[in-house]
Amino acid sequence: MEDRTRHLLRRAGDVGPWVIGVVAVGALLVPLAGSWGDGGDKTVVTDAQVPRRISFQRPLRSALHARLQPPTAPTTTVPGPVVALTTTQPPAVAPATTRPPKGTRLPPGFPSPGKAYVFVNQPARTGARTVGVIGDSLTVGASPGIQAFLPDVHLRLDARVGRPTLEGVQAAASTRAAAADVVVVALGSNDSCTVAECRRRVDAVLTAVGSKPAVIWMSPARFRPNMAAMRSAIAAAATSSKGRMTVLDWQPYLDDHPEIIASDGIHLTADGYRLRAQVTADHVHRLLAGR
Repeated sequence: MEDRTRHLLRRAGDVGPWVIGVVAVGALLVPLAGSWGDGGDKTVVTDAQVPRRISFQRPLRSALHARLQPPTAPTTTVPGPVVALTTTQPPAVAPATTRPPKGTRLPPGFPSPGKAYVFVNQPARTGARTVGVIGDSLTVGASPGIQAFLPDVHLRLDARVGRPTLEGVQAAASTRAAAADVVVVALGSNDSCTVAECRRRVDAVLTAVGSKPAVIWMSPARFRPNMAAMRSAIAAAATSSKGRMTVLDWQPYLDDHPEIIASDGIHLTADGYRLRAQVTADHVHRLLAGR
């Protein structure tokens, strides 16, 4: 029995180093396997070290923003009887349609307006002045505000996204048929032409408008170098019109309020479209007051 015990102890002594070695190697391999599975050494990142990405979202068109309404007169209280300062409520704003009026035909070569087209025929009280507004995407975006700030006129607004100046000739002719007193033209941003060709396009619109209405041309901003030719043509047409046409330059308003410019450099934020609508309405009211 003692010989057998002595033999087992001797065998254990021979195997012991091997067992210890296997255990030691296993202890080294387990961490390495974990690091290979995780893609290498792990670095603990705290919340303070995580960069925060700020996203700025600017709408390119304001066709979806809430309809603007002119400010209402306040109500004040004085000693004695309560006196309410009230004003005549403006007529309800007529809903715009995304379809051209019946009988309208777009010139050949231009795509169907679809949902990017806004036509407004806003009625007013009997004897009210008629104002026509012709424009492109900037007018589409400002159309709710123009309606709200011009509730006292018979407003005919015709605008389409991407409209070049020559396409506005037909819309200009419709304002003549409606016997408009004032016509606001906000075209030129979608044209690329020489000064002579731009002048031909401007004159075509003025001819379609007719000789009766006063014309306010809202010149395009300098968002591209080729806008200089259109701006020069508009200014030259106004000079030769002998006071019939005035230029409403949109560029100074952008210079004073660069925060209203959308990321593409031409379209506007909701505040920008509201400002454009107010500027348009102010010039219309000023011109009507002097006629």
